[in-house]
Amino acid sequence: MKKVALGAEQILLANIEGKFYAIGDVCTYAGGPLHQGKLFGNEVECPWHKSHFDLTSGQVKRGPAWRPEPAYEVQVEGGEIRLRQKH
Repeated sequence: MKKVALGAEQILLANIEGKFYAIGDVCTYAGGPLHQGKLFGNEVECPWHKSHFDLTSGQVKRGPAWRPEPAYEVQVEGGEIRLRQKH
């Protein structure tokens, strides 16, 4: 897992079994840095309050967070990673 910037946005980029996923890096509960959390399958655990977010969708899987993270489409082309926010 790694934190990257897209303009002013902080994004968590994760490689799970060779596939890349991206969601917001700032926990929606208390602003914790998700890239410093632990990875459990396709979920990241916030290091501050243990909320879990699904890396494939940004959805909350365990609170105390209740708002999902923004999710991004990831494309890898010629060694370059491109991100676009999902709608």
